[in-house]
Amino acid sequence: MTKESNIKVLDCFKVQDAYHLTYESEKVLTYNNFDILMARDSQNQSFIITLKSIEKNVLEVYMSVQYEKSIVGNVKAQLLFSPLTSIEGALEVIKITKMFPACHYDKIIAFQEQNNDIILVIELIHVNKKMKLTLCGIKENQLTDYKENNTILQLDFRNHQDGIEVEIDSMEGLHGTIICSNVKAEFVSDDLGY
Repeated sequence: MTKESNIKVLDCFKVQDAYHLTYESEKVLTYNNFDILMARDSQNQSFIITLKSIEKNVLEVYMSVQYEKSIVGNVKAQLLFSPLTSIEGALEVIKITKMFPACHYDKIIAFQEQNNDIILVIELIHVNKKMKLTLCGIKENQLTDYKENNTILQLDFRNHQDGIEVEIDSMEGLHGTIICSNVKAEFVSDDLGY
């Protein structure tokens, strides 16, 4: 895990689809746009935020509405994963989806093990696109239960000492954890037969 950053959030308000946070920090925050952070408020409540943008003393974040009030005050933040630096093709996906998708209620419509890689094609229902994820250089594979219907509850990426940990929580079908060297993401067209 990475070192925590101490941030004093002065105010929080919603602007369109994200929250605007004015903050102070003794150190310069070295996060990137679209980084996924674990935040811990002064009541020791932990929650995940995704950075939409970061500027001096202003953060725009995606987070659950239930943390709008508790994020004001002293917050500790820790980087969980940086899609832009860790997933090849992430920026092209984010241009369409606004952040790297967690794939809530999306469907895995193709699964293939090829050499030392795993290929997943996921139907992103909220943008009506198909995303191909190639998990390259598999080091550990604990995926189970690929079926005719594979509905994702949550797709998580985390930094791991051996590369990238990918966890698929499902409502039905394929689920489990993979550790791989790197991840590639791209949209695929309908005519590819997926």
